[in-house]
Amino acid sequence: MLDCSARPATLLRFAMQGRAAQACRVVRACCGALACCGALLALAGCQTDFDPPSLINKLRMLGVRADAPGIRFDAPSTLRPLVVGPDTDKALCYGWAFCPFAWSRDGNFKCIDPDVQVDLGTAATASVGVAHVFQAMKNADKVFKKLGLDQPTRSGGLAGAGPDLACIPGGKAPDAAGGLGGGALGGAGLSDVPEMYVLFTVGTPAAWGGKCPIDAAAMLAQPCPDRTRCLAGFKRLGLELEESCGPFDASAEPACGKPARSCARKLVCGCNGKTYWNDCERVAAQVARRSAGACANRNPTLVGLRFGVAEVQEVAGEQLTVLKADPEVRKATVAWPADVTPVVAPDSVWHLLPEFDPADVEALGPSADPKKTKPDQETLVFSWYSTVGRFGRQRSTDASARTSLRTPVLDSGEVERMVRVWVVVRDGRNGTDWLERRIIVRKGASPKSNPICAAQPSAAGCPAP
Repeated sequence: MLDCSARPATLLRFAMQGRAAQACRVVRACCGALACCGALLALAGCQTDFDPPSLINKLRMLGVRADAPGIRFDAPSTLRPLVVGPDTDKALCYGWAFCPFAWSRDGNFKCIDPDVQVDLGTAATASVGVAHVFQAMKNADKVFKKLGLDQPTRSGGLAGAGPDLACIPGGKAPDAAGGLGGGALGGAGLSDVPEMYVLFTVGTPAAWGGKCPIDAAAMLAQPCPDRTRCLAGFKRLGLELEESCGPFDASAEPACGKPARSCARKLVCGCNGKTYWNDCERVAAQVARRSAGACANRNPTLVGLRFGVAEVQEVAGEQLTVLKADPEVRKATVAWPADVTPVVAPDSVWHLLPEFDPADVEALGPSADPKKTKPDQETLVFSWYSTVGRFGRQRSTDASARTSLRTPVLDSGEVERMVRVWVVVRDGRNGTDWLERRIIVRKGASPKSNPICAAQPSAAGCPAP
């Protein structure tokens, strides 16, 4: 007889050892005695009555990609959404707006006030640039006073909090004139506002009575009337205000009164492309300043996807995928071109490995950990989605990017089924990319040979004919 009072710890041990079959049996047998049953089932990767986040069976926005994942002086950035789910092959309704300050109100993420919200239109894409920041900030002073909120100041921090002059090159505070609506972006200390927002809503015309609204502000002012047909969200964008780069001028920027690392960590980008702990460290290195914050980010890029047969072992009556490291998976897979649709067997398991440029893992700047000598780096996170099937891991990272996909069992009388697969990569700094592939699951197909090699026998990695 099972002692269910001890089973959560047992389950965790099984899960850590990769013994998923035993873990699932234990937690299911004890579900009546475990308050955390659902969480433990998810931890062990067991099937539950809840749809996994990777399943696309309703309208979903999987990501928004900005041409440049930040608001810059040189040119506006165009935002493109990845909307998937039923009816997305038909025309959809969109509403976009820019807002420098937003918050969650009544469970809905909104701009703090309509007076700092700028309409970006109702097209399938939207563009945002510095001109929209100027427009939104005109009324910012008034809005902050109306809401009774402190506002960013040019001297750094919130109103009323003075800077430590010993942590400013030359020991002199910047001019505080200008205010949020002063007509110049530098007048507000906007480097203290790490991110701004593009708000959006998207849905089928049926969500609005059969016809798309013509006004984005009206669409965003109220929650979606039917969440099965429309949804709302936001895209964060950092403000990257680059300054003119010239030679370092020691007379204009004397050294700080304190050592750089004894002052607050406030990253700044030098004209040499390196991110420094703060202005004090940059001045000590005698490098001119390019912009506040870490050096400009770029989107990660998915250059391809690899596909191949996964090794499966039967353990305690259940088929489990044999875990392999990325280099082993690379050897066992071949490149999956976008124009090739593999035909695979029902209930078969396949390796998926995303391909990306290692240079996409960018340096963030000096580490906050004094024991580390190397700069902190981005972590690329890969999120996996499909219309049917089950992933071995719904999320992976650049340290171990591979996952597996088990194809569905076909219904009685069903000969084949199309499966759509997406992988979305994010770098943690608003950079995003994605790609899509399609698979046909067909009765009678081989579960043990790579169908891409059948379609393209000369592909690299395929056995010689």
